[in-house]
Amino acid sequence: LTTTTRRHRRHYYMSSDPSVASTSSSSWALPPAVAGPLPEDIAATMNPELLAQIQAVAQDAARQAGAIIVQHAQGAGVLKNKANARDLLTEIDPLCEATIRTCVATTFPTHAFLGDEDVAPGPEAAAAAVVAQWQAADWLWIVDPIDGTTNFVHGMPLCLPSIAVTYRGHVLVAVIYDCHRNEMYTSIRGQGTWLNE
Repeated sequence: LTTTTRRHRRHYYMSSDPSVASTSSSSWALPPAVAGPLPEDIAATMNPELLAQIQAVAQDAARQAGAIIVQHAQGAGVLKNKANARDLLTEIDPLCEATIRTCVATTFPTHAFLGDEDVAPGPEAAAAAVVAQWQAADWLWIVDPIDGTTNFVHGMPLCLPSIAVTYRGHVLVAVIYDCHRNEMYTSIRGQGTWLNE
């Protein structure tokens, strides 16, 4: 799943390559290690029931964070700039991230978690943080609690939670929830991509 904003309208792209799961923010583009077919040893160990459970938790977490975003749809104050003047962190970002983190930890306490609060500014730092987490844990949830923070700050309904779940560096589940339109986009590697399923 990928998202881009063009002419003040968000477009959702369901890539035919299931290894692609990045948001429009360049700081959250996943490193090239996720490209290519899933190794046979990993594919053989993937339990469809487990992936379905991960999908359900990711959807629930995205809905909870989305509800917070909608509650503050009029906009929010900026806490700080990160990499540049357009890379913002609002007072609501940490609340959304904590909500998603709690939701994940309740069901998957051994899974690692990487969110905005865990990453230094800039795309290089983000990529390095992802790789470091992959080396430390098999399962990693990569979360942008408010993708489109600049839009959120200005009260534009073009902002949403984005979640990618990886196993040993390979994206297996991705969720993007357009909370303003109640549209849940989900993808499970090797199974497909769905809207509101």
